[in-house]
This record gives sequence, structure tokens and C-alpha cells, in this order.
Amino acid sequence: MLLDFDFEHETFEQLFLALLKYVDKVGSEHIKHQEILDLIDYTIPEDREMSLFVKNKLIIGFANTYFPKLQGLADEIKSEREASMVKGL
Repeated sequence: MLLDFDFEHETFEQLFLALLKYVDKVGSEHIKHQEILDLIDYTIPEDREMSLFVKNKLIIGFANTYFPKLQGLADEIKSEREASMVKGL
């Protein structure tokens, strides 16, 4: 994931620790998409801007690789993305 998003190792570690604390604090039932997005914005360097699509891809990657408790949110993101693609047809 570090290479996929061109993060420095320090940035990746900061985001990983922030997500770890968040998931531990709120539990899987109370995870909120906007809170995770805000956490990403707060953690990445100010000179880096990420689109919502990239942030969602990052959330899905963390869910699949490190935080199974984020899998529910990742599944919602994928469903919403698929639904928006179908609307575009």
C-alpha cells in the first residue's frame, strides 16, 4: 500500500496508527465514513491532495490488508461505487 499511494514510510505509519486508534476506540459498529475521511485528511501531508475516489481506495486497501473491522465500510464504499457506475450507463 505504501507504494500504491506514493507515501513516505512515516506518513504510512502515522495513518496506520491513527486508524488503529480510531478502530479500537469506536469499534466496528460505530465506524463512520466521514470520520475516516477526516482522519486521512488530517494525517496526510498538507501538500498532498487526494480525491474522494483515492481516499476510498485507501480505506478499502486498509480494510483488506490490516483492519478487518473496516471491511463493512469497505463493502459499502464498493457498493456505492458500483451503483454510481450503473447510473452512469
